[in-house]
Amino acid sequence: MSEPRGVSSSLIMGTVPWKTFRRTPVTITTTATPIPTAVLTDRIGLWIFNVGTTNCFLGPSDVGSSNEPTLYAAQDRLIPMTDQITLYGRTASGTATLVVWEFA
Repeated sequence: MSEPRGVSSSLIMGTVPWKTFRRTPVTITTTATPIPTAVLTDRIGLWIFNVGTTNCFLGPSDVGSSNEPTLYAAQDRLIPMTDQITLYGRTASGTATLVVWEFA
């Protein structure tokens, strides 16, 4: 019997067949910004890279600038997420540059 895998693990291992994917650069400031701004239909996950030097806080539309899940500079995160949910990003100050891969 194989080891059970979650969606994140399945995305990385390639066991969930992808129909399509899209790469989108997103600029995040101190105002909550959707990640990405346009959603890929039937999305099953996001792979977000912070390619800038400013930390980015992740959450719902009222995401704060502290005590939130943080995408640090030069960090990436794989998030299982459907197209029915919108993830937002915000910085405490400055601008973060993200590259978002959406999988469907």
